[in-house]
Order: sequence, then C-alpha cells, then structure tokens
Amino acid sequence: ENSSLTIFVRVYDQLSANDIAYTSVIVSTVSNLNAKELANTTDSLIDDALASANTEAVFQVANAVSSLLDSATTVICNPNCTSIGRLTCDSGESSCGKCISPLVGEDGPSDEECVEEIGSCIDGVKGGNETDIDCGGDCPLKCIYGEKCLVASDCKTARCVGGTCALPIKTCDGGCGLGSCVHYNQLDELLKSSLCDEGNTWCTAKCKCPSGRYGSSCEYDEEDWATQQSLRASILSALLETSKSMDANQESTNLQAATCASITSNPEALTESSVAASVDILFLALNASASVGFDGDDTKNLVSTSVNNLIQSGLADDSDTGKLIDNLAKISLQGVVTGE
Repeated sequence: ENSSLTIFVRVYDQLSANDIAYTSVIVSTVSNLNAKELANTTDSLIDDALASANTEAVFQVANAVSSLLDSATTVICNPNCTSIGRLTCDSGESSCGKCISPLVGEDGPSDEECVEEIGSCIDGVKGGNETDIDCGGDCPLKCIYGEKCLVASDCKTARCVGGTCALPIKTCDGGCGLGSCVHYNQLDELLKSSLCDEGNTWCTAKCKCPSGRYGSSCEYDEEDWATQQSLRASILSALLETSKSMDANQESTNLQAATCASITSNPEALTESSVAASVDILFLALNASASVGFDGDDTKNLVSTSVNNLIQSGLADDSDTGKLIDNLAKISLQGVVTGE
C-alpha cells in the first residue's frame, strides 16, 4: 500500500546555529512495469543527472533501476487454473491461486490439481491407502520429506526413494514460464535431473527457453529482452562517464563496485558494449583502490562478484578478466602487507 514518508535534514554551522528543511513524499509499490516505459524514464533521469554533473544522482538512478530491471515484464499466468480446480493467478504470480471451494489441495500459489475432500484424510490416523498419517494414497495432501510413501505421487517433493519421501529436485527460481527447467553440473554440462536434488551443491537448475523467449525465467519476449539489454548498456555507459570524473577515495570505489555488481547481476542480459563498459569501470575502481586501499572486504567482494558476472556472460575478453583478477589480488595482498 502507498505510505507517506517525511524526509528532513538539520544543518549546523561551527557555532552550533542550525536550521531544518523537510519534505513529504508518497512511497508506492511498483508493479507490472513495462520495460519500455522503465527505459524511457531511466534515460530521462540519467540525462538530467549528467547535464547537471550530478554524480550522486547518476548512481542513485542506476541502483534504483537495477532492483526493478528483472521485474519489468509481464508475468504469464498458467492458463489451466480452472481445469485443475484452482483460482487464477494472483498479481505477479505465474502459478495458480487457492483451490476453488469445496475442493482441497496444496496452498496456492501452486499448479497441483485440487480434489474433493476425503473424510479419512483429516482424522489424524493412518488409514485406508494412506502411506503416512493423512497423506499419500488417495488423500489430497501429499506427504512431506521423510514421511512414508509407495510412489512419487505420494510425496510433496515428487520423489519416493526406498519407501520414504526424498529431497526434492532443484527447481528454477521463479519457474520457467513457457520454458523448461533443466540441470547442469559444475562444468555446465547437462545433467540427469534425478541426480540434482536440494542436497547437492555441485549442480544447478536453469531455465531452457523456447525460441523467442529470453531471461532467467523465460519471462521476456524479443522486444522486452532487447529493451533490457539496451537499458543495462546505457546505464553502464553513463556510469563509466561519471566514474572518469570521480575523485579517488574509498567511498567512490565502493559505490562503483556495488553499482557495477548490481547492474551485471543478470549475465545473460549483458551485451558486448555493456561488458566493455563494466570492465572499464572496474579498472577505474581498482586503480583508485591501488592508492587508497579497499574499504574493508565489501568492495573487494563486490569487484569479485562483478568479474564473475562478466565471465558468466561469455562476452568478456579473457585477458581483461585476467588483468582484473591480477589487480584485485595485488591490491588485496598490498592491504595484507600494510596491515589493513
């Protein structure tokens, strides 16, 4: 819901004389953003900030927009909600809502089918063909991890191993919409899904999108994806120009590293131009750090995160990332030697 926020500042001089200024703003939840509208608004704000040489404003806009980039799309709702006995998706959800009364089943959001309630499934004892107490078999509720089962459909985790509901297979964050969730090993090779459960740290789940769909959850069509890529590139270009005129100090270095890490957090959405701008921003930050040092481990970790994002994009030149890593290591070692 919208809420009112009062912002104020009190300023003192050397003689302790002071004055106060304040203003009120309305903070609203942003939802159902249109990628093109977000891009137009961002370009306008950055142009104004650059025209007034307001370095702080450029970074404020970049950080604010980075948190909205991946939400600037239309979420596609499961079109089969009614046929599985569920309400349509809530706003911002791709899975169906609650069961339509009097049907029962898993709480929403979910794409599990809702069924008629069975009296023996709510009596607190194991009966009928239940595989554990009030779950499995014909019961609408599935058994949780560690409870007994006969087949995978008895389990909420969809896995029955040795008569017990096993850990679930890793899923893709946010679902894959029109795509499918597949699994990879540490070498980024396709892996049999049954080998990649929540207990394994050496495998990952990623969405495989059909032709014409893009993004980590296949949430973008071609037009929105192109807008996403263009917006990230224009933000990084503005950050680079701004970074060139910034003073070399720990605060500016940390700001550059944090913003770069945020904007590059979705490697798939990067282009060659945005990767090139990111590399230059990180070199500027590291060159400044060579003289002023790191502001604790935060800046160091943020630079490392940014470099990793660039490597994952597959567009970064190996020599550039190699030099960034070398510089990062040298400055880190310098800090150890000088006792920082």
